[in-house]
Amino acid sequence: MDVTLATMRLIDGYEKSRDGASSLGQRRVTLTVLSALFHDSGYIRHRQDKVHKNGAEYTKTHVTRSTQYLKQYLLGTRLEENIPFVTRLIHYTGYEIPLDKIEFDDPDDNRVGWMLGTADLIAQMSDRMYLEKCRDYLFLEFELGGVLTRTNPDGEQEVVYSSSDELLAATPDFIRNTVENRLKKSFHKVYSYAAAHFNGPNLYMEALEKNCNFLENLVAKDQLHLLRRNSPRGTV
Repeated sequence: MDVTLATMRLIDGYEKSRDGASSLGQRRVTLTVLSALFHDSGYIRHRQDKVHKNGAEYTKTHVTRSTQYLKQYLLGTRLEENIPFVTRLIHYTGYEIPLDKIEFDDPDDNRVGWMLGTADLIAQMSDRMYLEKCRDYLFLEFELGGVLTRTNPDGEQEVVYSSSDELLAATPDFIRNTVENRLKKSFHKVYSYAAAHFNGPNLYMEALEKNCNFLENLVAKDQLHLLRRNSPRGTV
């Protein structure tokens, strides 16, 4: 829901500031909101699934699974003909398919893809509880999803993160790399539309930067124990 709200705020900001550029249109906006609502549904287990015990085990494939859930939802509706569009659009929120393999011919279709991918990132990283969620949940999610290790060029397995503290220590670099490479370059700085929505300040980017600076300071002083907020329970 946070990502859906961020998506709509970016869309609103674009419409307010487009200055003669084409409007995104009702159909495109509707499909983008649907994609935002379903973008992480791939973590949901099927009732008949007897192999996986936790949705986090789908970490590596959850985006593709999300497209399948949305496809099933749209079958038989008046929006069924748009299934090829939304199942490509959702992949802007993940890394399972390179972005250059999912780009559309229409610039406005790409624009809403950039907005969706941006909303997914800024909604998470600006969250007031983002750092505690990384500490309390993300390491466990990575462990269940099989992404705590990777295969190096020599074909050997190496550990990416050995503890939640190690993951937290790497988070500022992750945030800054994501801003520079994903938000600014791949998604063409569409996060700037949030400022138009808020009539001035970009509250998402300000909160994101605040989280990053605060965590960098804790890491530098070896004071991760000062992350004292209690993460909301029942969110895994």
